[in-house]
Amino acid sequence: MADELGLAAAIFIARVRRRSGTGPTFRELFDELFQSRPLHPEWPTGLNRQARSRIHRAFIMQVAIQWKRRGWISWDPGVTHSLRTGREFRVRSRAFQASRAG
Repeated sequence: MADELGLAAAIFIARVRRRSGTGPTFRELFDELFQSRPLHPEWPTGLNRQARSRIHRAFIMQVAIQWKRRGWISWDPGVTHSLRTGREFRVRSRAFQASRAG
C-alpha cells in the first residue's frame, strides 16, 4: 500500500509541476490522494482541535518521509511548493517511456 500511494503521490506531483511549474503543497497532495479514502480517524474523546491538527501534521510528515526514503517523492525543507518526484519514480518513468517507444 505504501508503494502504491507513493507512486500515486509522484504521479500527482509530476502532473502539477507540468501544469504549473511548481510542486503542490503537502496539503494539496494529501487532499488529492485521500479524497476517495479520507484520513479521518475516530478521534479519542477529549482531543481538542489543536491536538488533532498536531497529530494530523505528524502523520503526514511520517508518510512523506517514508515515500522520500523509498524514492517516490522529494522536497526542500522549509520551501513551499518544492515537492517533486523522487529518484525511484524517475527511473521507473524513464523505463516505462522507453518500453512504450520501443
